[in-house]
Amino acid sequence: MIMHEVPGVSAEVIRFDSDVLFETLRRELGDGFEAIELPGSTAAPHAEPPHSVLTVGL
Repeated sequence: MIMHEVPGVSAEVIRFDSDVLFETLRRELGDGFEAIELPGSTAAPHAEPPHSVLTVGL
């Protein structure tokens, strides 16, 4: 996915700090990307790394 900064486009996410899936959004949206970050160590034990499941405001 390639996005360019567009006025009025933003993303507000709750994510684990070890989740790298949102780095593209952070890079492409710049100031339009707002994250509330939770420590990855607080995630429930699972075979996969912790990942975020809630995105609001795209």
